[in-house]
Amino acid sequence: MVLDPQWLSGFIEAEGCFYVCKENSSTKYKLGTTVRAKLYITQHSRDAYLLKNIAKFLGCGKYYLRKGSLIADFQVTGFKNIYEKFYLYWIIILLLVINKKIIPILNQFWS
Repeated sequence: MVLDPQWLSGFIEAEGCFYVCKENSSTKYKLGTTVRAKLYITQHSRDAYLLKNIAKFLGCGKYYLRKGSLIADFQVTGFKNIYEKFYLYWIIILLLVINKKIIPILNQFWS
């Protein structure tokens, strides 16, 4: 199976989930907290071939079959992997954050 980057972009847009989470642990992390970036794609296990090919195409991520179910996940973790493979998504996210957080603050001073 040969994947097309435009098709994959649309597939991730429809079926994927990017998220950033903060994890606290004074024993696990020097500063007591860390921030993690993740991408998940969840499908029926009959689509394992597709998820495994996405991992192969991207050169990162892992395929998991959930125990006791027919649910399969493809997961990419780490800012480096996600930034290198999905930098356009991050640009959009950063623009949204800037628009939501920074522009309202600046508008207080411009008004």
